[in-house]
Amino acid sequence: APFNKHAEDIYNMYKLVEQNATAEERAAFARGPAADDLYLQLHGEALSSLQWRVVQELAQRDCASSLPDINKDKKSGGLSLELLIGIAIAVVVLLTTALTCCCCRLRRKRRQRRDLAAASALLQTTAE
Repeated sequence: APFNKHAEDIYNMYKLVEQNATAEERAAFARGPAADDLYLQLHGEALSSLQWRVVQELAQRDCASSLPDINKDKKSGGLSLELLIGIAIAVVVLLTTALTCCCCRLRRKRRQRRDLAAASALLQTTAE
């Protein structure tokens, strides 16, 4: 039946990569082709685990390759962490100062308007 054919195909696929399998992955295939859905699921998980490990190993091997020295062991030309922190602090101080100045100016203008309105009201009451 189709299930048996599919289970046999998966088992044959495992046989191709059996030398790369761990003991746990080998144990999943110890009974041969899957007899039911549960064992088929276990076979799929074991093959997936094996594939993931091989992909990671290949990526690690590619990453560990020797790359040319592009800066000839010179210091990087970027800004140091201390300088970046200093710049950030200076920006925060400048923004805080600017905001404080704007708030003080706004209060002064409100006070001047209020004083002008009070003086105007006082002049009107004395003129009457």
